[in-house]
Amino acid sequence: MENKESRSPWRVLRERKLVLIVTVIVVLVVTGALTFLRTPLYRAQTTMVREQTSIDQALFGTTVFPYEDVQRDLVTTAQSVTSEIVATGVKQQLGSSLSVGQLLSMVSANPSSDSNTVTVSATSPYPQQAAAVANAFATETILLRQQSDRNAIVSARKVLESQLASMTTTQLASAEGLDLASRVNELKLLEQMQTGGYVVWQQAQTPLTQISPRPVRDMGIGLALGVILALVFAFVLDRIDRRVKEESAFEAVLGIPVLASVPRLGRRWIKRDHNNAAGFVGFRDPRSPLIEPYRTLRSNLQYFEVEKGLSTILITSGLPREGKTATTANLAMSLALSGARVIVVDADLRNPMMHNYLELKNDIGLSTVLAGGSQVADALKVVKLDKYLPPNGTIGKRSAVDQSSLQRDFLCMTSGPLPPNPAELLASVKMQEFLTNVVGLADYVLIDSAPVLLVADALGIASRVDGVVVVTRLNSTTFDEAREMRTLMERVGARVIGVVVGGTRANQGHRYSYGYYSEEQLGN
Repeated sequence: MENKESRSPWRVLRERKLVLIVTVIVVLVVTGALTFLRTPLYRAQTTMVREQTSIDQALFGTTVFPYEDVQRDLVTTAQSVTSEIVATGVKQQLGSSLSVGQLLSMVSANPSSDSNTVTVSATSPYPQQAAAVANAFATETILLRQQSDRNAIVSARKVLESQLASMTTTQLASAEGLDLASRVNELKLLEQMQTGGYVVWQQAQTPLTQISPRPVRDMGIGLALGVILALVFAFVLDRIDRRVKEESAFEAVLGIPVLASVPRLGRRWIKRDHNNAAGFVGFRDPRSPLIEPYRTLRSNLQYFEVEKGLSTILITSGLPREGKTATTANLAMSLALSGARVIVVDADLRNPMMHNYLELKNDIGLSTVLAGGSQVADALKVVKLDKYLPPNGTIGKRSAVDQSSLQRDFLCMTSGPLPPNPAELLASVKMQEFLTNVVGLADYVLIDSAPVLLVADALGIASRVDGVVVVTRLNSTTFDEAREMRTLMERVGARVIGVVVGGTRANQGHRYSYGYYSEEQLGN
């Protein structure tokens, strides 16, 4: 069963390291661009302090404007700092060309929760302007409060003065008249002494350092954000990625053993030349990493031969670019090196590649044999094994002397001209007769077929051979594809003996190219 949740987080991070690196770099680049392109901003602050004892209480023992809730008064004052009426006064005070809205966007006010202060902050690209605006908003707020309190006192004084004006001389000389006159005088004095309840405790100074941007801080935040986003992307991608990444997963999904693990060759970002098999087919380099995997595959197949008989082997894959043709050619060479008589048959009658890999002509082949246009013997071509071995004949640790008594060339039947009806030809009685006749000519008949998930050609042969080998690739074949391959093979009663897994190096695998299937071919 598929169990993607069991994958180690460290393995996910290793496989997604490119995503991690690219995401972090992109976030850092964006952060750096925003940091260095942003206009520098400066902030200045003015502190207003609330008076503890009002003048009216100090002079006359009475309170004209009582504020029982100090914190509420601080909040109210802070809100009034950012009012339009204050901003209008600031505009006039500074003679600024900025609009009221622009001035308000520069200012904020915050009441203190543990002291009787209100902090007025102004932000601007110009340090002198920031200080001037902060001081202006604070002083204008105090002036407006002062004027408001004075207006209230004036209103009260006028009421008393009207009462005095209506009194007669006798009444004015009375105790009541004298008391009213005294109170009017008190109000006149209070009117002149109103402060609005606040004073500027600390004026804003021209700031020397900018508050934004801060490259070190911003890049640090960008790095942290980049790492977080990279981790999220990595695990989300892994969660939705349906590709098989472990050999054991192929065994679990397909229900068959891994016969060999073939390493990836070359760079994943270099486009492969499909018509040139150099480096992918053969063992010209005695240190080639392909040598041991195909020896292992050969040994495993020879075990099946002894146990259950295995002479005709169909080699297929789920989809193109998974390495089935290269696997067929290299397995044939490995078997030939052990002294076995081998015939390779290219049964991919839609997009054959074997003749390119083995550098053979493709004028006649399987299609002409099945169509009755040529005999089997005429269509078989000799492949000189020496062309695919090191010049001195030494492979790995085995000398040329050890191999001379075993090594033999092998035969290949290419596909021949592409027929209009490949599926019908491969499922015909002629194909069954061909397999029966060719078995007697070799120890192993290796049949390279079209991808089983793309067309039904391989299914017509699968039940007629002794065994089927499925070629897959890590980080290429998906769980759904592997599961569908198993279903199709079980449906036709094929004997699937194992899977060859490609792309098993630490770096992710790269699909072998297979080419293009036209709609007309797919229809067949």
